[in-house]
Amino acid sequence: MLATAVVVTGCATPGAEQTAAGLDRRHQTIIDGPQRPEDLIAVPASTWVVSSGVPHGTTTGRLQGVNSTDSAIVDLWPANAGPARPDRETYPDCPGPPDAQRFSPHGLDLVATGPGVARLLVVNHGGREAVEVFDVDTASSPPLVSWRGCAVLPETVGGNGVAALPDGSGFVATNAYDSTKPPDYKAIIEGRSSGDVRLWQRGTGWTTVPFSALPGPNGVAVSADSKTAYVADWPSRRIVAIPVAGGLPKTVASLKFLPDNLRTTVRGTILTTGQDITAEDLGTCGAGEGPDCPPGFSIVEINPGKGKTKVVYRSEDPEFGMATTAAPVGNEIWVGRVGKDRIARVSP
Repeated sequence: MLATAVVVTGCATPGAEQTAAGLDRRHQTIIDGPQRPEDLIAVPASTWVVSSGVPHGTTTGRLQGVNSTDSAIVDLWPANAGPARPDRETYPDCPGPPDAQRFSPHGLDLVATGPGVARLLVVNHGGREAVEVFDVDTASSPPLVSWRGCAVLPETVGGNGVAALPDGSGFVATNAYDSTKPPDYKAIIEGRSSGDVRLWQRGTGWTTVPFSALPGPNGVAVSADSKTAYVADWPSRRIVAIPVAGGLPKTVASLKFLPDNLRTTVRGTILTTGQDITAEDLGTCGAGEGPDCPPGFSIVEINPGKGKTKVVYRSEDPEFGMATTAAPVGNEIWVGRVGKDRIARVSP
């Protein structure tokens, strides 16, 4: 996946964003129709990509599947879902399936758990703040999604990104802001601490990762050994490494935009994109639907172990901005965004 499309090279200054030579802005096509695709993740051994369809207006939230072969779009949950299979032993405190009419998906993660099966994690804001857990039959086309359980987030925690621990012991989620109050984005962008990183483990439930307080933590990924959480420090325009067992954040990449979701590649590098916007314009741009929204986006690949960062694609498309995720899909990178029902397919 992306083995030939994206190559990390050395940089003059570790952690500093570099511009790659020879970027071809024509290598971008658009899929119109997916509902507000805030986050995207490829289904392993499949042609399908899962999209978190954010609710808007009178349209309820949903999980959708987008086929990379023909760009077909289908609902996966709650419509066309498999029967719920609650795991009361693993998730004893989960009150039951989410309210389908209030479902509001956000960050995603998906990991294979066996041949033809995977586990999907979804941050949900609708009716409750929780990480919803789904089983995915990846051998089906489109994949069959069945609700499995949930980990309800502690009171005041406003979830954003989620990432499974590769050792199978649980997952981490970012707490972006106090969910009981309207988010003060201006204060967050000015650098005031608003959240942290939370760890969920079976039998223990939620705990706070020590020393993880940040202003507006957003996307998250976890190292292959499950020891390090890589977190998008959104307002500070940087990616930080935080030991899951506790330790001070260390900057591994400094960026020119507000980094949103994080996605790992098969080589262990991290892809990210985001919004190059000021605190002043954020108020009028809103969720990408108002004025003062910046056009275009950059996709950056980060080698956290070496502190090397490279721009692998840059677009100045005036019709596609406010990017939120850059997900590896075969030899492409798929870019989601807020405010519009569209995905950009990029071939670097």
